[in-house]
Amino acid sequence: MGTKTPTSTIAGPFENSFSMVSKRHKRSIKTPSEACWLLGDETRWKIVSILLSGAPQAVRHLAAATGRKRELISKHMQQLRDRGLIRRSDMKSSDARFEYFELVPD
Repeated sequence: MGTKTPTSTIAGPFENSFSMVSKRHKRSIKTPSEACWLLGDETRWKIVSILLSGAPQAVRHLAAATGRKRELISKHMQQLRDRGLIRRSDMKSSDARFEYFELVPD
């Protein structure tokens, strides 16, 4: 009746793990629901799965591997970059038109 129940967040024990992205990103992942939204898209999930191999990838390689157009891959890559999950790699190509991307390490 007169007792108050403690308020808790949905994130619970995972709360800090979703806000570890640096301030230079436009928007970090702060809740599990944001992480689910970001990785819940099939294309973004495939991109992250491919990048988990550890080898940096160019957009054209990711487009070929996912069967999606480069423009769509670029859009999804931007969303992943904005939230700090991926970054440009230092890997250089013989063709300067291609930039490589990799997952941001923990």
